[in-house]
Amino acid sequence: MVLSILRKKARSFFVYVAFGIIIIVFVFYFGWGSGGGDNNETWAAKVNDVSISQQRYLSYYKQMESYYRELYKQPLDSAVLEKLGLKQKALDTLIEDALMLQAAEAAGIKISQDEMQEKIQEIKAFQTEGTFDLQRYKQLLRANELSPQEFEENQVRDIMVDRIQSILEGAAKASEGELWEQYIIENEKVKLEYVAFDTAQTVDTTEPTEAEIQDYFEKNKEQFRVPDTIKLEYVTFAPKDFAGQVTITDDEIRQYYTDFSDEFWEPERVRARHILVKVAETAKPEEKQKAREKAQDLQAQLEKGASFESLAGQHSDDPASAKQGGDLGFFSRGQMVKPFEEAAFSLEPGKISEIVESPFGYHIIKVEEKEPEGAKPLEEVKETIRTTIIDSRSAELCKREAFRTYRSSLKAKNLRAYAEANGLKIEESEAFSRDKSLPIFLESPEALEEAFKVSSGEMVYPFSAQGTFYVSRVTARVESHVPELAKIKDEVQAILKEEHSERAAHDKGEALLAAARDIGDLGAAAKNENVTVKTTRFFTRVGRSIPDIGSSPELMTAAFSLDANRPFPDSVFPFEGKIYVVKWAGKDEVRKEDFERKKKDLSERYLRLKKSEYMDAWLKLARDKAEIVINPDLVR
Repeated sequence: MVLSILRKKARSFFVYVAFGIIIIVFVFYFGWGSGGGDNNETWAAKVNDVSISQQRYLSYYKQMESYYRELYKQPLDSAVLEKLGLKQKALDTLIEDALMLQAAEAAGIKISQDEMQEKIQEIKAFQTEGTFDLQRYKQLLRANELSPQEFEENQVRDIMVDRIQSILEGAAKASEGELWEQYIIENEKVKLEYVAFDTAQTVDTTEPTEAEIQDYFEKNKEQFRVPDTIKLEYVTFAPKDFAGQVTITDDEIRQYYTDFSDEFWEPERVRARHILVKVAETAKPEEKQKAREKAQDLQAQLEKGASFESLAGQHSDDPASAKQGGDLGFFSRGQMVKPFEEAAFSLEPGKISEIVESPFGYHIIKVEEKEPEGAKPLEEVKETIRTTIIDSRSAELCKREAFRTYRSSLKAKNLRAYAEANGLKIEESEAFSRDKSLPIFLESPEALEEAFKVSSGEMVYPFSAQGTFYVSRVTARVESHVPELAKIKDEVQAILKEEHSERAAHDKGEALLAAARDIGDLGAAAKNENVTVKTTRFFTRVGRSIPDIGSSPELMTAAFSLDANRPFPDSVFPFEGKIYVVKWAGKDEVRKEDFERKKKDLSERYLRLKKSEYMDAWLKLARDKAEIVINPDLVR
């Protein structure tokens, strides 16, 4: 389900939202055929002998990476991205799309050129004022250095995949009985009586015997395994340290400006002020009339020479801009609601609009400045270009020096000697493992793996993290091993003591449960043992958490399996350092009349769930039947 949801959201996001890189443009190439041309390229995976190209896989992964960075609204380092499993998600999504594409082809689904063009013309990224803009898509094409053929192939794929997905999902149905069962699952409530024995406070003074210690160690040796560890000495090369070696001429700046003029292209912009008389779209006619009359009065004052800034500060219902005399700063097309945008861009500087109605209310707009579409002047971007070139060349010098150091040290088999002879600072790390590695490996888990392949005394191939290069040598290495019992005896003993306490708490819980079951009353049994009984609030399955206890799936399942005829479970429940003895304490029954009132909304939600589950089941079956080969040399 997760992948199918991600696929839909990601596809929508990639096509309709632009950030960093704007999604591809097109020229109605329509040269697509089965397999999308992937078979002629280095492949990342094969699905029933149809290849998914390495280029397509990497492109989709980068798109997904950008999507997640935008989703979380913050930079994500490689360690976080690795935990998200994006590489596998990207590959799985492309494999699933390939399976659905093949199903669509088998079903005889065809996409016409007219249908293809119509879909592309609907993409808002290529529109100006709601109409497909030839000039706009050409600009985007140049800016992104992307292939029109690739875009069209992807669009054809998407249309076919969406169509077969709609056909497959159409098989999902929701009966009245299923809806009632789902309503019960979501809304049925129960509560529990419970006693909690804290294992940490249930002290067992029995000391583990030597035989117990030895036996536990022999049966659980892998629990004490020490991972591979290494130590490094390394030299750091940062691009900023090479900036002073770079000189840039004015001719080079001018040439860069000419070669990359698209980088400095600015759309038409206006700087405007406004006065807003706020009124809701759902307001009654008399409320709207009152707001309009206020706007008309303000406009009349402006016509008589009143200060726009002063009136905006006193009367505008847009508090943010009111503080600035109504000033909204510069904005381009697409940043304001349509009526406001049309009015602002139609005015000449210094002119004031008629009253403009928008979903927010009534506006009076004054345009202060207008900037036509075009490239920023060279003088304005000169220093930016200089910095860009310096950064690029500094990075290249940095990389070159790092590899020179690596080659020289490799030849001499001595990084430290080379560093000291050339005035380079050498650093030493503490011993570290794969799980607890140096921060420099956060950006490059691949480099971490390479470092652990190297023998003690040997050089590690240079790697970079956030633009900084590291040249390193393994100075010590300890292979993974299980320590001798003598070295970890205290640790084993502590574990056994903890287990003794857990067992004692468990035995107390089981004894209390047996006593409560015999007399049919947890409270009475607890009183005899001088322990306190508590009662939870009513809770549902949907919340996934039991009040005052927490999220125990086993206890949650048991709670909804009990009733008045069977109030006690078969055993106690260990959870987060406690042993719980529970008894069913009542149920809040669901009502048919509530179900009938909420059935429509439930039906829509449940059907979406069923479609996702149906799609997931189909994909699993399709994957099980398909011949899928992953290129191990290319997909890591």
